[in-house]
Amino acid sequence: ALPTSSGFNLIAVQRIMRCEAKGGYTLIFTDDGKSYTASKTLKEYEDILPSDVFFRTHHSHLVNVNFIEKYHKGKGGFIEMTNKAMIPLAARRKNQFIGLVFGA
Repeated sequence: ALPTSSGFNLIAVQRIMRCEAKGGYTLIFTDDGKSYTASKTLKEYEDILPSDVFFRTHHSHLVNVNFIEKYHKGKGGFIEMTNKAMIPLAARRKNQFIGLVFGA
């Protein structure tokens, strides 16, 4: 259940592609192209979503690894999601990301 200013939106966890911090709110993007503004912080979602599926790539991004299409190399690099969204990967999180996603 995603708390919003008008109530709650019920979204299945496996449909969440990614979450993006916007101040004290979080934008939730789903696999059907919709987005929702939730009145919880990204940290709160990081704590409740399964850590084997959701990875904090950057201070403002949390992604569902099942929707990752490509990894673009760089200092940290970028993650390309199946909907073509480009998500930054912090350099300090790169090794952990590669280990989780590619089993290295």
